[in-house]
Amino acid sequence: MTGLKAAKRVDIRNLKVFRDSKLVIKQVEGTYRVETPSLVANKSTVQKLMKHFTSTKCKMVNQNKNKMANS
Repeated sequence: MTGLKAAKRVDIRNLKVFRDSKLVIKQVEGTYRVETPSLVANKSTVQKLMKHFTSTKCKMVNQNKNKMANS
């Protein structure tokens, strides 16, 4: 969510999101349901933020290739 807020703040319009969680990507895209009540609000916030962008593309990356996000 922090990255989306930063991208919006600097007015990026075309966004590529890289995640190492297929579950999270599918939940945000609406393919999978969010069943954990505390995460429903997060999903809603992310979807509202994503409406700011002209285009968004979510891509799954292996966890070992996502070291920057894990640092």
